[in-house]
Amino acid sequence: MWKCSEKDNAVGRPPTGPGDPCSCPNCYPELQKRLRELEEAREALAVANRELHESRELLNAIIESIPNPIFFKNARGIYENCNRAFSEFLGIPKERLIGSTVYDVAPAELAAVYHRADLELMAEHGTQVYEAKVRYADGQLHDVIFYKSTILQEGGALRGLVGVMLDITDRTRAEEALRESERQLRLIFETSQAGIILVAADGTIQFANRQMAEMFGCLLEELIGSRYPDRIHPDERETGSSRMRRLIGGEVDHVATERHYLRADGSSFWGYLSGKRLENPDGSFQSLLGIIADITELKDAREELLRAHKLESLGVLAGGIAHDFNNMLTGILGNVSLARMIIPADHEAHPLLGRAQKASERARALTQQLLTFSRGGAPVKKVTSLAQLITESATFALRGSNVRCMFAIPDDLWPVEADPGQFSQVVSNLVLNADQAMPDGGVVAITAENVDKGAGEGRMVRISFEDTGIGIPGKYLSRIFDPYFSTKQQGSGLGLATVYSIVRKHGGTIRVDSQPGKGTLFVAELPAADTALPPQEPPPAGRPRGSERILVMDDDEFILDMVDAALRLLGYRVVTCREGGEALRLYRGEMAKGTPFDAVIMDLTIPGGKGGKEAVAQLRELDPAARVIVSSGYSNDPIMAHYADYGFDGSVGKPYNVEQLGSVLREVLGTAEG
Repeated sequence: MWKCSEKDNAVGRPPTGPGDPCSCPNCYPELQKRLRELEEAREALAVANRELHESRELLNAIIESIPNPIFFKNARGIYENCNRAFSEFLGIPKERLIGSTVYDVAPAELAAVYHRADLELMAEHGTQVYEAKVRYADGQLHDVIFYKSTILQEGGALRGLVGVMLDITDRTRAEEALRESERQLRLIFETSQAGIILVAADGTIQFANRQMAEMFGCLLEELIGSRYPDRIHPDERETGSSRMRRLIGGEVDHVATERHYLRADGSSFWGYLSGKRLENPDGSFQSLLGIIADITELKDAREELLRAHKLESLGVLAGGIAHDFNNMLTGILGNVSLARMIIPADHEAHPLLGRAQKASERARALTQQLLTFSRGGAPVKKVTSLAQLITESATFALRGSNVRCMFAIPDDLWPVEADPGQFSQVVSNLVLNADQAMPDGGVVAITAENVDKGAGEGRMVRISFEDTGIGIPGKYLSRIFDPYFSTKQQGSGLGLATVYSIVRKHGGTIRVDSQPGKGTLFVAELPAADTALPPQEPPPAGRPRGSERILVMDDDEFILDMVDAALRLLGYRVVTCREGGEALRLYRGEMAKGTPFDAVIMDLTIPGGKGGKEAVAQLRELDPAARVIVSSGYSNDPIMAHYADYGFDGSVGKPYNVEQLGSVLREVLGTAEG
C-alpha cells in the first residue's frame, strides 16, 4: 500500500486504484525501480524463449539428421513427435503420425506386441533394448534393435517415452555370411583329404584338422601343442627347419616341396607341403599355414614308373646283345654236351667237359637274367606248383652257406601260371640277398600261403622271405629294385632288379619292409591259376633217339654244324639251310617227291633274310600238317612264350644242349622215347 499525503497526491497524479502508486514525490522513485525490474524480467524471458527456441531447433535438427528412426510417445502411447527417418520407415507423413498410436500404423498383432512392450517399460520407468524383425515401407523385413527409455517430468511423474531404432540387417547378414563362411571353412577343414596346420614362430602346432592327425597317426589333441620339426623325418629335419626359419624371417612367403614325415608309430610317409607365411595387419609374422597332402602312393607310383623306364633302357641293351651271345653260347653248350655224349664216362676229359657245361649253363643263367628286362619279352608260362620249386631253388642257392632255410608251405598251395626257370631266379636271388645280409649265419623264413582278396584282385599266392640280417637303410629302400644299384662290394646289382621284373611280368607285385638291425621282409604275390596242375609224366629213360628226317634252318654256321652232329648222333637224318626262303624251297621239293620232312627247326630271326615268323606262315600253306619248332636267341620273345599262336608246334630257346633239343623234338614228333 502506497502511503502518501493528500497534499502530495494533489500535487501528483492521483492513484488509479487501490495500492497503485501515484506520481507524487514519495512514490515516483519506487515506481521507476519497479518498471526497470519488469523490463529486465521481460528481456530475460525473451532471451530464455529465444534460447529455448534455438535449443528446440537444434534438437530437431539433430534428431532429423540422425539416420536412425526416432519417435516420441506420451504416457498414453500417442506419437507426439518423430524424425524424418521414422516417417520414411513407416511410409507415413509426419503430420499423420503425430497424434496417432501404434495401432494406427502397424498390423493389429504386431501393434499389440509393441504396445505391451511400451506398457511394461513405462511401468518400470526404465530402459529397453531388444531385437525384432520389422517390415519396412518397402515391404522388406529388416532386423532392428529397439532402444527405448522413459521420459519423466519434474517431480518424477511419467511424461512418455523415446525410442530409437537401429537397422542391423546388413550386420546380421554379414554375421550370417561370416558364420556360413566359418561353417564352410570348418567343413573344408574336416573333410579335406589334405592335412592343414598352423605353426607358431617357435615351431609349435597351434591348429590342425583331423586329417592331419590321421596322417601323423595320433590324436588331434596330441598333435596340437606338439612341435612341427619333430614330425619331420630325421633325414630331412635340418632342411625342413631351415625353410621354416626362412618363412618366419620373411625371406620367402611361400614354399612348395615334397617332405618326408614321421608317424607316431615310427613309420614314415611322404607329403607334398604347401607352406604360406601369414601376417598381421602391420606386416609382422602371425603364423605359418601348412597344407600337406599324402603323396606316398603317388611317389611310389612315380618311382615305379621311373624304375620301369630304367628297366626298359636296360631291356634295349639286353635285347641287342641277346641274339648274338646266345647263338655263340648255343654252339659252345651244344658242342660240350655233344662231346660228353660221345666220350666215355671214365675218360679223363669227361669231368672237364662237365665243368665246361656247368660254366656254360651259368653263363646261360646270366643271359636269362639280362633278358628278363628286355622290352616286349614275356615269360614262357605253364601251370606250376611253387612248393617244390621254392624248396629246391632256395636250398640250392644256399649250398655251402652257414645260413639255412625254414619253410612253411601248405600242401594245398594254389598253382600259378609261371615260367619255372624265371621264378627259380626270383627265389634264388631273394635267398642269396638274405644270405649276404647275414654273414654270421642265420635263418631265412620262407612262407607261402593262399590269399583270396575278393572282387578286383581275386585269388593270389603270397610268398614271404624274411631274414634277421643287417637290414636296409630307409634312404635306400626306394632304389633297391633299380638295375645296377647295390650297396655290396660283390654282385652285379641285377639280382633284385631281376626279381622285380620277373614278378611284374607274371602279373604280380613285390614289396619290401626293412629296418636296420632288425632284418628284411620281401613279400611277392602272384595270381593263382584258374586251372589245376596237369598230371606229372615220368621222366624219359635213357637218351632220346629217333630216325626221322629233320630240316634245320639257322643263319649261324657254327650252330648248324653242332645241331647236325647232335641230331645225327641221336639217330636223325638232317638237312640244313641258312634262310627261310631256302627252307621253303627244300620243303617244297621234298613234298613233290612224296618224302616231306618229319619236322622243321627254324631260327626266329635271320638278319637280312626270311626268318621263322614269316616262313612258318608260308610253310603252313604248303603243308598244314607240318611240324615246326621255333628256336631263338631272343628266348623272351613273345613268339617263344606263345608259339602256338604263330603257327609253331614247339619252341627251344637258345642256348640249349643236346638233351633239351632232343626232348623238344620227341615231344613235337610224338614218338616214343628210348
